[in-house]
Amino acid sequence: MPGVTNTILDQLIEAFSRAPDRASVASVYQARRGNPVLLSRRLFPRLALLKGDESARRLLDSTEGVLEIAVDDGSVLSNIDTREDLQRALCGRL
Repeated sequence: MPGVTNTILDQLIEAFSRAPDRASVASVYQARRGNPVLLSRRLFPRLALLKGDESARRLLDSTEGVLEIAVDDGSVLSNIDTREDLQRALCGRL
């Protein structure tokens, strides 16, 4: 999540603190869920069952109580997971 700013993090933290009953708070840009995502402790047991590089996306897709926060920064859709991702980011194509 190389381009995520403090402003985005602050938005998510504030929303999370105002919605303690939610399972998670996720950033959304142009109707696409991105990163980062804040997770409540009630999801920890299910997270512990994930294997390898399996993402929590599927977990969130099957979980009720996800609060989506619209952000005006597409950086929430960018992530570096592989060498190829890093190379694209260094070339300005991520």
